[in-house]
Amino acid sequence: MQQRFSLEPRLQQKLALTPALMQSLKVLQLSNLELADYLAHEISENPFLEETASRGVRIDENRLIKNDEQQHKMEYLEESSDPGAYLNYRKNDENGKTSVIEKTASRPPSLSEHLLGQLSLLYPEDSAEYSAGELIIGSLDTDGFFTAQAREAVNNEINNPARLDNVLEQIKKFHPPGIASENIQECLIRQLEEAGGASSFGLLELVKNSFDDLRRKKIRELAVRYDVPEEAVINAAQIISHLEPKPARNFTGSDNREIIPEIIVRANAQGEFDIIIDNEIIPRIVFNDTYRRFKKLESNEEFSKFIREKEGRAHNLMSSIRYRRQNLKKIASALLEKQIDFFRNGPKALKPQTLTAMADKLGLNEGTLSRLANSKYIQTSWGVFPLRYFFTSSVTGEQGAVSSRNVKELIREIISEYDEGKKLSDRKIVEILNKKGISVARRTVAKYRNNINILSSFNR
Repeated sequence: MQQRFSLEPRLQQKLALTPALMQSLKVLQLSNLELADYLAHEISENPFLEETASRGVRIDENRLIKNDEQQHKMEYLEESSDPGAYLNYRKNDENGKTSVIEKTASRPPSLSEHLLGQLSLLYPEDSAEYSAGELIIGSLDTDGFFTAQAREAVNNEINNPARLDNVLEQIKKFHPPGIASENIQECLIRQLEEAGGASSFGLLELVKNSFDDLRRKKIRELAVRYDVPEEAVINAAQIISHLEPKPARNFTGSDNREIIPEIIVRANAQGEFDIIIDNEIIPRIVFNDTYRRFKKLESNEEFSKFIREKEGRAHNLMSSIRYRRQNLKKIASALLEKQIDFFRNGPKALKPQTLTAMADKLGLNEGTLSRLANSKYIQTSWGVFPLRYFFTSSVTGEQGAVSSRNVKELIREIISEYDEGKKLSDRKIVEILNKKGISVARRTVAKYRNNINILSSFNR
């Protein structure tokens, strides 16, 4: 067969992640403290950005950058005109404010920062792989696991299973060992594989094939199954017990930063609730157009390109900040409407609410809502809660769906109030919950009990 070259037109759809879109996505997922840090860095590098003491940001509306989810055209302005509208939950200096540097100094990197630093060494920041990695890292739970539900959400967003698998496999090789595993078993397996998994008794085989029996401490059965002395199984179990079942623990536990809630919900004198979006620590920025006046330098192509890039980045940053604030207010309003009983009566009154349902209600992409909820906190009369606390699955009850968090609180209450001289089994907890009109399986109770760090009746 004779080979020949030819040109053929071909239509192809693909997602293009522009620098502006990547910057906007980053701003959405940052907490107030992280955003203050990020803005301080941008101000130091971008001549078009300047910090001001005034309560607002001026922006040229004709220069705003648009994308599919950012049709926001107004300048970033403070919505609260009352300087006393913010609760005094942090220490102030003699002028009533604390500098951004004082609030962000001397802290270890967060897990997200630690992983993104490793990701940037592997992929260019403008690549599709880096973007997929950001989504994966942003979807890890508080223990550092990448659950099946998170995988489905990320896959729906990037719509490229092969790329997801490739990038996820690379992230699973990052430090800390076991990060981005789907569950504890996979986490321990990866740690053993990294360490070599070698011993006088097969640790790796034990975790892979007999993990449930190992957790239940069925030493005699395991010794018979593997034809080894019970002492060998006990020694192996002790070695495995020194592994880290929650790879993110050292980061979440060692980070003693002050939590500054982005959203404050508090009751007013009329018995209703006010919503305050707290941006006090975020630097107020204005657009500095001094460099626009350097007409004589327009002939310098390199300088003109630099000016255009920085000017566009400055406008997009201010537009992204406003978009972030507007949607935090929308989320807070929707939560107040849905969870009004929670704000009045506390965690036991929490209603089930999924991320998908909230995204549909607000007209947001699920990935966008996930980024907005990431690392954000809300202050209520019942304490400070992560924004993700309010997104829960449901359990069937006599009065309809009941929040899984509500069931966890009931389990905690049942165990604490039960006679300490007796061991309350999971099956007995199921019976008590059934009497309260909540139908759950025994393994569901076991899972919820583990989630709230309560040992089984055998180990209590």
